[in-house]
Amino acid sequence: MHLSEILLDSKLARNPYEIHRYLWRLFAGMSEDKRSFLYRVSYGKDNEPLRILMQSLYEPSATDNIKGCGILRKKVFNPALKEKDRLRFVLCANPTKRLAKERCRVPLIDEEQLIAWIQKKLEYAATFENVEITDNRNLYFRKNGKAGKIVTTTFEGLLTVSDPALMHTALLQGIGPAKAFGCGLMLVRRA
Repeated sequence: MHLSEILLDSKLARNPYEIHRYLWRLFAGMSEDKRSFLYRVSYGKDNEPLRILMQSLYEPSATDNIKGCGILRKKVFNPALKEKDRLRFVLCANPTKRLAKERCRVPLIDEEQLIAWIQKKLEYAATFENVEITDNRNLYFRKNGKAGKIVTTTFEGLLTVSDPALMHTALLQGIGPAKAFGCGLMLVRRA
């Protein structure tokens, strides 16, 4: 895996869906049906470039034809996880539940439901020592001419790895829906 820090001109990303499209350009020649990256956006003040942390299977490369999008730094990242490793984590996610009758997803907003959601997503991979909700944000976007909204929640805390292989898969694939909007990337470091 590769970790990259990217700067994107905020004027190019007024619609959050556009961020994903610009990041695709860093992987010239890759099919769009084989997304191989997750990312997280740090939103600053208006008109400041967006700082994006991206995890990808393949090494990104900026070319001159991608104006306003540059790679600040990148490194290879291969986490070697073991059972009982304690990790601090940060995760920006889109916790939802599916309504069976309407067959649509709705955001979870209750703190207990949010914490239960993340625990369920990693129930066999890790146990949580503590989980805090540090941010909630509404993202409004347009895709194919239609307006939409997702509700993101940022979780922070401490976990203990139960199954290293399952934890590695979760880190690689991301957690929850809305990955095209910067959700799902779990950042970890040893506690």
